[in-house]
Amino acid sequence: MAAGENLWQKILRDCSVRSKLPVVNLLVVGDAESGKSALLSRLNEANLLSSDATDDAQTVDKVLAFKTLNVLDPRAKDSGDETSEDLIAQISSWSLNDLSLKDLIKIAVKPQTLHTTVVVIVLDLTRPWTIKNSLEQWLSALEGQLLEQINLLTPETRNELYTAIKQHILTYEDPSVDHSVPTPMDVSTSDFMEEGVLSKNLGVPLVFVVAKADLRPDISVKVDYIEYTLRHFAIRYGASLIFTSAKTGSNVDTLRKYVLHRAFPSQFKLTESPHLLAVLYTLGAGDRWDN
Repeated sequence: MAAGENLWQKILRDCSVRSKLPVVNLLVVGDAESGKSALLSRLNEANLLSSDATDDAQTVDKVLAFKTLNVLDPRAKDSGDETSEDLIAQISSWSLNDLSLKDLIKIAVKPQTLHTTVVVIVLDLTRPWTIKNSLEQWLSALEGQLLEQINLLTPETRNELYTAIKQHILTYEDPSVDHSVPTPMDVSTSDFMEEGVLSKNLGVPLVFVVAKADLRPDISVKVDYIEYTLRHFAIRYGASLIFTSAKTGSNVDTLRKYVLHRAFPSQFKLTESPHLLAVLYTLGAGDRWDN
């Protein structure tokens, strides 16, 4: 009986802990077999000790898959002795791989969750010839579906969403730079944005993830063209860009931290260089590229 009581106490405690956690609404879209399933498995920290990302990469994507991902306290992850009390956030992840079923996006993104929603478009680096067309099609689909949900909000709330995206770009500071030292770029940018930057504001944080980076093409010219093309879209949509590998885990931790930060900026600060191509880098900070 005592063992049964302890089990119920643990269940109740776990439920209590999880009910108080911040929850990110993450929509991940991309073509079939682009690497979405493996990436999501890697993002789920509670699975890292028992799952093999290589095996997950063989998983066949579902039409619209849902999964709750757990985010661990870094100290618990280092010790390898995690419990439910070591969770610091959860990510409600939705994954869609069929453009013809774009109407299902309204199931994943609702007006009441827009303020904590982050959208990721996954692109397959092993099929570089598909990247531009895939990105254009998914952006078009997202633009229409997100606008439909945003229009259900009050004008004030809509304005808050769009303004938050703009302000993130205007006020961004690279954590790797010492901002206590004045630079020529230390001017007021409260209302200034260069032409072409954020000409398309979707109202939610947007990240372009180039998956399977461990299999990147050997031809540097081809990679340079991919990066150039993605930079163009990133500037236009105010998006960030990151190359990841679910097989090696490269940049997955960075992506997780960034997603948490964009959904809950005051609660999850970026304390290290994000290793992302943020639009801000094009506003005079130089042509930095972090892989």
